[in-house]
Amino acid sequence: MEFESVPGVGAKTAEALRELDDPERALREGDVATLARAPGISEGRAARIARGAIRADHDDPGGFAATPRARTIFQDALGLVQDRTVTDYAASRLETLYPSGVRSRIEEVRQFSERAMAREPDPEVLAALEDVEPLVEPGDVRVRDRCLATSDAERYAEAQQAIPEVSVEVVDDARQLAELARSYATVVALDESFAGVDVEGDVRVDPNALENPESVVPERVLTFFARNRDRVRAAAEVHRVADLEAPCDLDALESALEQLDPDGSVRGDDELDRLATAVDDLDAAVSTAESVANDHLREAIEERDVTIEGTDLLSLVERGAGVDSLLQRELADEYAAAIEQARDHLVDALQLIDTEDMARRAFPDEPAYPVEHEERVVTRLREELTAARDRRATRRKQEWRTTSPKCATTPTPWSTPRWNTTWNWPSRASPPTSSVRCPR
Repeated sequence: MEFESVPGVGAKTAEALRELDDPERALREGDVATLARAPGISEGRAARIARGAIRADHDDPGGFAATPRARTIFQDALGLVQDRTVTDYAASRLETLYPSGVRSRIEEVRQFSERAMAREPDPEVLAALEDVEPLVEPGDVRVRDRCLATSDAERYAEAQQAIPEVSVEVVDDARQLAELARSYATVVALDESFAGVDVEGDVRVDPNALENPESVVPERVLTFFARNRDRVRAAAEVHRVADLEAPCDLDALESALEQLDPDGSVRGDDELDRLATAVDDLDAAVSTAESVANDHLREAIEERDVTIEGTDLLSLVERGAGVDSLLQRELADEYAAAIEQARDHLVDALQLIDTEDMARRAFPDEPAYPVEHEERVVTRLREELTAARDRRATRRKQEWRTTSPKCATTPTPWSTPRWNTTWNWPSRASPPTSSVRCPR
């Protein structure tokens, strides 16, 4: 279809329409909700474009209601019909109706209306409709574990507008990029000039990230479906009871929705659970590991019959009398065993894998009593575990987005059933939709 042949569609609007999945179908069927998803096209303008496409298809010059009074009467009648609609989409779909004197268009609308009036409402469908509600757009999505980085001021402004869910930082060189990598689990550099830069941390260069925001912030899609889970399920139930053709496998969709927590996190990942538990339990595990080492060392000291000027070794140690050299001389093997027990406990309690070596450095080899952890090492361990947890969570969200049914990974407004008129009966002619605009 030549879009610019449609009345009211110029070159810019035609380019916007081409971004839709199937604009020809939307124009042919008067799918206002789909047309309104094109960039820069409001729902009112989408209705005008749909009417223009219909007029062009019927070679209808328009202008049949030639007087203000005639147009007022038509709008009043249309308003009465729209009051009977079940969904916002139905009301907007009726905007594609217009006064016409062209016989083919009159006959098309007449047949459309007769088919609708001939259908008897099914009680089961009507019951399912009771749970159908408009979709909502989560406007509070904020991601703090990753950021965008650029050295270009214009690119900075574009990034803030395209992906407002994450911070956008201005960096001038690899050193500043490395500083960001120490503060965020993931840094996405938007400039090709950073390609090949070797910095520690999860830094990836993606000049095209702004064209695919969901690759940076999968939470945008997941949160949408998590917040609308009951609404999507209600729409899916209408599809089932009304025997409508759905745009995806409804069982697979339900399975995908079941994996989401209310905040958009993905359930059922053992590795993510392990990392999350390690972050949460780190302080407690370190404290217990210290107790394990000190209990072992205390028992070893009590078993040694060593006195200094009439005072037993344990009393001196507990007073902090500075007998580290004596500990090293008398109990070197026991101290080493106590430290090893502390390290093993920390690693085992948190089920550490990649960070095991770092965790073992939390307890120093130099003899001291009581045994205490190195706070600097524990802080670094916490940072590493938190970053690993966040990266794993993001990866799982990306996997959910890419492996779940298309209707659950590309949030197009399909999840409220499409009604072909006001008699509460779904149209079988095309896939369902909703008037609510979902995140792109």
